[in-house]
Amino acid sequence: MEQVKTTQAQRMALAAQGFGRPKPATVSSRHITGVADRLGVAQIDSVNVVERAHYLPFYSRLGPYDRALVQRALGQKPRQLFEAWAHEASMVPLDVYHLLRWRRERADSEAWGRMKEVTRRHPELVDEVIGLLAEQGPLTAGQANNHFAERYPVDPPDQWGWNWSPVKTAMEWLFFTGQVAAASRNTSFARLYDLADRVVPPPDGLPSDHLEQITALVDRAASALGVASPATIRDYFRLPLAETKAAIDSLVDQGRLSWAQIEGIDQPWLIHEGASRPRRIQAQALLAPFDPLLFDRDRIAALFGMRFRLEFYVPQAKRVHGYYVMPFLLNQQLVARVDLKAERRAGQLLVKGAFLEPDQEPDRVAQALKEELTTFTGWLGLDSLVSANSPRGDLGPAIFA
Repeated sequence: MEQVKTTQAQRMALAAQGFGRPKPATVSSRHITGVADRLGVAQIDSVNVVERAHYLPFYSRLGPYDRALVQRALGQKPRQLFEAWAHEASMVPLDVYHLLRWRRERADSEAWGRMKEVTRRHPELVDEVIGLLAEQGPLTAGQANNHFAERYPVDPPDQWGWNWSPVKTAMEWLFFTGQVAAASRNTSFARLYDLADRVVPPPDGLPSDHLEQITALVDRAASALGVASPATIRDYFRLPLAETKAAIDSLVDQGRLSWAQIEGIDQPWLIHEGASRPRRIQAQALLAPFDPLLFDRDRIAALFGMRFRLEFYVPQAKRVHGYYVMPFLLNQQLVARVDLKAERRAGQLLVKGAFLEPDQEPDRVAQALKEELTTFTGWLGLDSLVSANSPRGDLGPAIFA
């Protein structure tokens, strides 16, 4: 079994995620699709304290770019990106969308219970929604609900459907099963639904067997991770346990994956056949809380020594680092984390806290982080980078010295 030092594993993991490459002077649609193909998934989330989650992985790897490139890839023909349930709600390249067919065809077991309930409570509504989209789509759930609101009112709060209307729930069920797809998002970030065959091109050579689809996704995840545990690979697309294990065994037999012992880690990890092994990584990037590099917090702790936690739902008094915390990557280490908020009316990016990781040089990290935050401020369309009155953490004074 191959023995791999921690520093080499760090470089392999970062290179697999697209870090260490020179950032282009001008970002084109080709760069966007290149990052999407490399990652295989970009998580979508409604939190907009700094920027929508799905824009940020492209910024971290490419630098400042025109968000319209992602919007077009997701919402205009010929589309390059498609919404799907992947890691969570995500956008994925076309091949990954089709490889996720096993999940759509297993909606009765994969979808959550309250969503499935709509097919039992209102089976006729599901057909009516399809008919409405066929006639008038693409539509938001709100627009569709206007057609049926009197017959299908919103349930009382705290009961079935998270206070969604039956129409919204029916549309989400149809989206989960792949009968409808996301044609685009409107300016309020609401999904526009349409019939799937109007949005998604047909598959080209898709494996018909579910295990073959899952095996291809395991291969895709392992390639995007470079070096990882079986659990991390499985989590990347939220794959079923038994089939992931069978897929890993098959890929090991084929030579696509190999086992390795990583320095300081008890259990063997897997290395993808195509993993790059650079001698050094030169990178400088802020990472979104939902960045694919950060999906598995245990892996980040094992490889980089950072114990990263999402604190969105932690009561404010109990937060350690803050509400919207972005780790800072400098070369091949996670050297700091910063709690940010975009104050759009004031035109400011507010640094609410900045925290140096152990054994890092404060002056060196502060200088690089300030440079990155200044560039990030401009990309967000804000005028200035400012500090909170009493910023938390040990790095703030050095950034604003």
